[in-house]
Amino acid sequence: MVAVVGAAGSGKTHRLLVAGQRAAKAGGFHAFQGVAACRPDALVARLASTILAGCRLGGLDHALSAPKWYRSIVPLTRRSFLQGDPAADALDLARALNANAPAFLLLDDLHTLPISRATDAYIETLVTMRDHLDPGVLVAWSADARHFEGIVAREPRLLDEGVVPIRLAPLKDKEVGRLLAQRLATHRLADGVDPLYPFRSDAV
Repeated sequence: MVAVVGAAGSGKTHRLLVAGQRAAKAGGFHAFQGVAACRPDALVARLASTILAGCRLGGLDHALSAPKWYRSIVPLTRRSFLQGDPAADALDLARALNANAPAFLLLDDLHTLPISRATDAYIETLVTMRDHLDPGVLVAWSADARHFEGIVAREPRLLDEGVVPIRLAPLKDKEVGRLLAQRLATHRLADGVDPLYPFRSDAV
């Protein structure tokens, strides 16, 4: 498991997406979940759906003729955390990832999860799942640096032995300027314009 930690705009999400792109290019499996856009009580269900959508067997139409790990993960897509058991859910999710190795599970913005029973169940599922993963499966999650210690305080196993923390330094002004100029360049209708226009360096 890898923890990608940094301030807003330091490239946490970008690095997870690049990891997913490289996995796909190499013929591996990857599943990306942005937890900020998901209700806490649907986190495990959404995670199962994300894994299911990317696995090599395709959609739910294949569930009846699929392997056991596939049939086990399908019910997870249709229930709330109140109906699940973190230990059992973790085992089913781990089996799915192991079966699709090499596999990357990429979880973005864990710091946006509210303090709730649903969040606790989701994190319990993640840390338990890690114990069942085979070599060739990587789980990476990102969090804002300001909230990182609070997340780990709630669940110390997110950063225990075997978890590699990657701390990203904040972007420098020149780096931000280059990124902004690259974004603006795709929308330029005229040449010879200041790369940062309509912004100025002090605004950057």
